[in-house]
Amino acid sequence: MSVDTYKKNERQGFSKRLGHRLQHKAMPVSATALAREFNLRWRGANITVNAVRRWLVGEAIPAKDKLGVLADLLDVSEDWLRWGASDIDMTANDAPDHRVENMATAAYNIPKDARSLMQDIMLLSPKDREYLRALLDVMLRHSREGR
Repeated sequence: MSVDTYKKNERQGFSKRLGHRLQHKAMPVSATALAREFNLRWRGANITVNAVRRWLVGEAIPAKDKLGVLADLLDVSEDWLRWGASDIDMTANDAPDHRVENMATAAYNIPKDARSLMQDIMLLSPKDREYLRALLDVMLRHSREGR
């Protein structure tokens, strides 16, 4: 899968989760309504209706700071909203009212910086991941030897 296809799928998945969660919370799936609710909670400059429309149609994903506000508004974790629930495709009927964690990472208590690194690694080609694995092996060997 190309990086462009991967990113497009990411945006579409985010958009789907956002729309489902809005419906689950009985909120309108409307850029105008969501921008208004978001801006009531956001401390920065107001976001535009067009920016929210891009989230809803899968053209963009909000930056991390905005994602946090959006997740709070929707009563879900940032990880679930951004990445989904691992291999499980939650629908509006499945998403619980309380904060849900990314099941794959929460089960292993993986820190956020490590999850971010893993997500970046997945963007690499299989050959580049092999090179990275070889580099890590050398670095770990040197670390164990006290160098």
